[in-house]
Amino acid sequence: MAVGHVTGYGITTWAGLEEEAFTVEELLALAAEAADGQQHHLARSRCRSAW
Repeated sequence: MAVGHVTGYGITTWAGLEEEAFTVEELLALAAEAADGQQHHLARSRCRSAW
């Protein structure tokens, strides 16, 4: 790993998914678009479990 380089990123949300503001598929599409043809590094999504 190179110092100073981001190797992965993620999201932590539940409200956005529960309220249908966006879907996982939409987030992946946005990550791919932001990567501009390169491999995106969206690595993780963490959502609240049902209690």
